[in-house]
Amino acid sequence: MAIKQCKTCSAEINTLGHQIYCDDCRYINCKTCHKRFLCKPAEGRSYCSKKCTRGWKLSPETAKRIGDGHKGRKTGKFVLCTYCKKESYKYPRTLRCDWKVMFCNKDCYYAWTRTSNNPVWKGDAVPENRRLRSSGQYKRWRRTIWKKDNYTCQICRIRGGKLTADHIKSWAMHPELRFELSNGRTLCRDCHRKTDTWGIKAKFQEIYAKQMACPLGLKGVKYIS
Repeated sequence: MAIKQCKTCSAEINTLGHQIYCDDCRYINCKTCHKRFLCKPAEGRSYCSKKCTRGWKLSPETAKRIGDGHKGRKTGKFVLCTYCKKESYKYPRTLRCDWKVMFCNKDCYYAWTRTSNNPVWKGDAVPENRRLRSSGQYKRWRRTIWKKDNYTCQICRIRGGKLTADHIKSWAMHPELRFELSNGRTLCRDCHRKTDTWGIKAKFQEIYAKQMACPLGLKGVKYIS
């Protein structure tokens, strides 16, 4: 066993390997959780994990000192959002682009693209059903339904696979309930096809309802259960 000196504190080390630091220099205490962890002095770490790093906050004095150092350095300006008409700060690199429209965030930009102010807006050329099915509201509703049911089909009770979000009351017959969480359930694709609200069955349900409201107006239409 060779006797070496610690590279930091010059303490004696009894080792057979290539150790150059003593245990007191190799192990330090985390600033957040105060847990003792292995860290070489050359690494300069102060936290044992990323979790402790995120939990670290600046002291009021340090935050004030950093803020005072940045005063007077901002060279951008406040501009008016084209959609919501609110002022937001823009950096010089953004102002150099000389855009005709400016937005405070992505939500305002996406909302503006769906209005007649957008030069490439197609108006009502896109069918309402397609527009709603591809909207962010529908996708968020679908993900919420899957999460609520723990990604499990509510008929065959199989978890995972090819899942769909089924409307208990059909999409076409009850437009006011399209995004209600109580009107949705998670089904696998095979079970969804067996329901009365899947695909063309829902359309026949709508036709049948019109026939019941006006028996002489539609003839030869049969109800599919």
